[in-house]
Amino acid sequence: MTARGSGCIRIPGLHPYGAVFSPYDGSNVAIASAQNFGIAGKGTVSVHDRAQGWNATFTGDWTDGIFSVCWSEVDPFQVITASGDGSCQLWSLSTPGRATHVFKEHTKEVNRVAFCQAREGPLFASASWDSTVKIWDCQNDRIHSINTLSHHGYVYDVRWNTHRAHTLASSCEDGTVTIWDIRISSPAKIIRAHLHESLCCDWNKYDPNLLISGSVDRSIRGFDIRAGAMSAPLFVIEAHQLAVRTVAWSPFDPNVIASGSYDMHAFLWTFVNEQTPNKYKKPTKTRSHTTSRSQYEHHHQQQQNPHAGATSLTGHLENPSTFNKTNTEIPFSVPDDDHGSRTHNISSQKAPLRIGTQPQQRLLGRHSEFVTGVDFNVLDNEIVHCSWDSTVCIDSFYSIA
Repeated sequence: MTARGSGCIRIPGLHPYGAVFSPYDGSNVAIASAQNFGIAGKGTVSVHDRAQGWNATFTGDWTDGIFSVCWSEVDPFQVITASGDGSCQLWSLSTPGRATHVFKEHTKEVNRVAFCQAREGPLFASASWDSTVKIWDCQNDRIHSINTLSHHGYVYDVRWNTHRAHTLASSCEDGTVTIWDIRISSPAKIIRAHLHESLCCDWNKYDPNLLISGSVDRSIRGFDIRAGAMSAPLFVIEAHQLAVRTVAWSPFDPNVIASGSYDMHAFLWTFVNEQTPNKYKKPTKTRSHTTSRSQYEHHHQQQQNPHAGATSLTGHLENPSTFNKTNTEIPFSVPDDDHGSRTHNISSQKAPLRIGTQPQQRLLGRHSEFVTGVDFNVLDNEIVHCSWDSTVCIDSFYSIA
């Protein structure tokens, strides 16, 4: 594997499915990839270090394609991957070449793994084509999942709420985004987000009640999970020419979203109005990780008020009646915070964070194949986007044309 320039990694013979920055060290990127576009052959997980010219400092191979990777939130030297054989793997960066633990319950390929970011312990979730999301404890050598969340179709994505330890969202083949309290096997809420498959979702890092969804219908839609069953989306961006494969909400600015699509483009979207000028905030830490760069290197040496209508790409308000039946509310509640099991009703909270009304588009990158992943660096003003064209690109907000 070779680095191409200071901000682009090329992986010959492999097709990236996801790339994520380390939450401990913004100079390391983990990449999930597969041979033959994931149809046949092996998968590889690799970690690339800026200080090493973006060359790989860790690689691990699996017998099937690897389709997702996430960093552990309790150990800076571990990553978790998802593969086409229905298993998830835990990798230690001190043990290149082999997985230290395998989690196997899914009966079809696993599309996404996501680690809990709200200090609830070593929990991660896996989303699969077998119509389930499974919750795992990756310590204590647990063999079985601790909960299974059932859906009506393939599950393409799962994301933990960064403020509420027990809350996550999942994107499903039936066009829904489902909100879950992982302590309960029934949905807290089902959002009828799209008429076609919902392929991806993410939470706002400043307001725990806001999320976005990307779909085969080519749109990105924003939702407030407290809204009633007849409420319109907060906004609708007709974002791409083909399906929206991946979305991410900025950890630095609640008005900034990144997206990637099968149209081979990655975009940055900034909502602006008179109160939200078109500029980026100075990056600040959004997590309390304290692992230093020297610690990281030493280890290797030793071995985040619903609007009246939906906002379109051009900033015009679409007719709310268009979306009158987009949400279905389930009479459960979601966790209030990280302490104990205290819950509250999701429809009785204060007005949401205000999102701007003028979505402005900036090109992140043009690829020659599907864009499969986007991720923000929580420690710096950077975005990584990857594609089946065997490239993983790292861009600064301030250098985007």
